[in-house]
Amino acid sequence: MQITGAHSQQINEDLNIQLQINYSTDGSLLQDLSSSGVFRALPSQTSTVYVIQRFPGGSAYLKAQYLQPLNSGGQETFQRLPEIGHRYTSSSPNGTFVVDVASQFVHFWREQGFQVGRLAFMPDISTKGLHLGHVIGLRPQLKLREVFYSHGRASSQDGFRERGTFWFGFETVSSFSKRFSLGQGHRLRHTIKPSLFYEYVPSTKQSDLAQIDAIDNFPRKNLMTYSLNTSLKDEWSGRRATTLLDLTISQSYHLGATPGQASIFSDMWGRAIVGLPKTQLPPFVSNVSLSFDTFFDPGETEFSQFNSDITLQAKEAAYIRVGHRYTRAGNVPRRGDIWNPISFNEVLASQSKINFLTLGGAVRTPFGLTVGSKVYHDLAKKVTPEWDVVGLYQNPCRCWSLGFYYIRLGSGDGLPQRNQFNFVLTLRGVGATPVSYTHLRAHETDSYLVCRLLLE
Repeated sequence: MQITGAHSQQINEDLNIQLQINYSTDGSLLQDLSSSGVFRALPSQTSTVYVIQRFPGGSAYLKAQYLQPLNSGGQETFQRLPEIGHRYTSSSPNGTFVVDVASQFVHFWREQGFQVGRLAFMPDISTKGLHLGHVIGLRPQLKLREVFYSHGRASSQDGFRERGTFWFGFETVSSFSKRFSLGQGHRLRHTIKPSLFYEYVPSTKQSDLAQIDAIDNFPRKNLMTYSLNTSLKDEWSGRRATTLLDLTISQSYHLGATPGQASIFSDMWGRAIVGLPKTQLPPFVSNVSLSFDTFFDPGETEFSQFNSDITLQAKEAAYIRVGHRYTRAGNVPRRGDIWNPISFNEVLASQSKINFLTLGGAVRTPFGLTVGSKVYHDLAKKVTPEWDVVGLYQNPCRCWSLGFYYIRLGSGDGLPQRNQFNFVLTLRGVGATPVSYTHLRAHETDSYLVCRLLLE
């Protein structure tokens, strides 16, 4: 049985309490019966109690988290019981300097093995408004990390331990924009934004300390990341602008020794979103978009990752989305870290090649019934491992709805082909809180049921 629940209570304007429960009596239940491929692959699921108090300039929180292992892990899994943290932000009178101070204490508890107490202080200092001739913006930043541990990696290493590091970043950015007139009230705006970001993190000894989450992992970094963003927008007076093109190209260069198996030049990352002008679309079509997210390896002259989607939206009546996902076997870049979300300092190892297509769509009828389907096709193995069909009926007052799943899972990995039938009954208005009753599982509401299947 899968038990899932969520509740949020706003005590006052500044105090909020959130509760989320995810628990399985059988650790293999979601892997065998879940309608979501994401849930079937989950290594664990979490239940949390989260209390946050906001105050002028910052906030404080109290959190307890229980992590239930599903496909991996056991009694050695760390639980956050409890976690206490705060964040405070202040700026200078003219707004040039911004200081952000955060702290976090966590007691990591587990049934078997040693336990760890960790106290982290994380002050950040950054600037705003610095420039060269109002053409190039400058933003130096400094982030400090001081972490104290009550334990090492083994039970024999009891005692107080400390590790500190810092991150220095210097960003330069500029923006050039030109507007072209295409007629009365009609304009085309072209914008170019180049940027250069230098980051430095010194080498830190961490082999004798437990590696639990990102706060415990400080790989060295001596990196220069350069990016170029260009965009085209179709603007009409009195209307919302349409983005015809939003293209970003970025790459990182290691100025010192590379961590792990990373190359001096990282793979080139490119992201593009292409749209069509609203005036060029048929009346029944509200949006047509094409998106790409890729990594290109200049050394091997091949794509290490290539993801694309094309979406056709017919207002709220229907839509179709076709997607392609490709990842080569071997090293692929890791995008971002705790310091900077757009930098490529490390690489990860992909165990096998990924190459598949997805096709999904949905139609909403005038009678409260929505029908949709999604197909996954593996181009590498030339098989269709999953085909999903969903139907959802919602009555006119929206006080109840009934959803139906059909899922066909192809054979593979030692499992035979399986056909799965599920339904979801959702009642609304009971104490202003949705209540869901589900056969085989209860982890998705009716709205998430269709949106997850057809939009993810």
